[in-house]
Amino acid sequence: MCSLPNRLAVALTAALFLTAPPARADTISLVLQDSGTPTTYNPNGGAAVTVGAGPFNWVQATPSNASFPTSLATYCIDLDKFIQQGGTFQFAVQTDLTLAPTIGTADKAAAVTELFDRDYLNSRTSVANSTAFQIALWELVYDGASSKSLGAGRIQSDNAQAQALLDQLGTSYSNHDLAGQRLTAFTSDTSQGQIGVTPTSAVPAPPAVLLAGIGFLGLVGRFRLTRGAN
Repeated sequence: MCSLPNRLAVALTAALFLTAPPARADTISLVLQDSGTPTTYNPNGGAAVTVGAGPFNWVQATPSNASFPTSLATYCIDLDKFIQQGGTFQFAVQTDLTLAPTIGTADKAAAVTELFDRDYLNSRTSVANSTAFQIALWELVYDGASSKSLGAGRIQSDNAQAQALLDQLGTSYSNHDLAGQRLTAFTSDTSQGQIGVTPTSAVPAPPAVLLAGIGFLGLVGRFRLTRGAN
């Protein structure tokens, strides 16, 4: 037979399932403010293709998602879909990069994170830096974290600056552009996926869970006092 504390724990577990809000994927609606930086690469070594790429600048549509800044800058992680300046797009928000469809693995997520941690701020300082950063990012996303070569694979380019960004991955460094921040992927079944730097913020527990927890602790304390008095 269960002791009273165990019965209380079972009851609390049931209460949490009944009172906690259902799990859902967070979403955000963004309006694209510009067409990004024209970036050229050679898909699978074929003819050169130039596309609008990061950084893209966005503002939130109404209603806004209070978990994120009003304005966001992102880089492209999806060459198989398109976006258009002035359009409004709804994205699923994914802070676990291994769950973003175009990343999907822990080694890719780690390499992409290191690229941003090393060079994100510098990537915003000139068109040349943005272009190199975007090509390096595509290389990691599409050809994998272990390749890091722009001479083969889906993403090919003679951009020496992009290759230098890839070559430095895995070596020591001291400046961390992601300090106090994190990477967030914005994905969609119909629109081009993006990745951006967002503030790291704690997510409070739902009020019902907090109240249930407080109630449980109170019941356990009362039981112990009652038992001690007997």
